[in-house]
Amino acid sequence: MKTLMFAAALALGATSAFAAEKYVLDSSHSQVVFNYDHIGYSTTFGMFSGFEGEIMFDEAAPANSSVSVSMPLMSMFTGWEQREAHFMSPDFFGAAEGDLVTFTSTSIEVTGDNTALITGDLNHERRDQIGCSRCKAEQG
Repeated sequence: MKTLMFAAALALGATSAFAAEKYVLDSSHSQVVFNYDHIGYSTTFGMFSGFEGEIMFDEAAPANSSVSVSMPLMSMFTGWEQREAHFMSPDFFGAAEGDLVTFTSTSIEVTGDNTALITGDLNHERRDQIGCSRCKAEQG
C-alpha cells in the first residue's frame, strides 16, 4: 500500500498559536482510503473501517503537526473478497482477528490552503514495518 488517502472532513476551528491542538478523527465522518499499483497494469483502491486516530494540529506551523491512525487489519475492504482473503493470508499480512495496522506521520508538507502531503510509517503489529507511505489530507 504505497498511498493512503485520508479524505477527512476536518473542521479545524480556532487554535492556539503556542501549542498544537488535538483533534480526534471521527470515523463516521472520515475515511481511510488507500490505493496501490498492481504491477503497472492497474490501480486498485480499498478502505478500512473502524479506525481510530488523532491529529495534533499546529496552526502556526502546520509542518510541525502530526497524524496517527490505527485500523483493524481485517476491516480492509477492496470490493473483491478473493483479494481481501489473499491480503489476509501469509502471502501478505498473515492476519489474525484483532491485528492492527498503524500509521504514524514522520513529516508533513503543506501543499495548499487545505491540503498537505503526509509521509510516515505504516506498520503491522506482528511484523516489521510494512512500508513508508505518502498520504494526502484534504479538508472538504
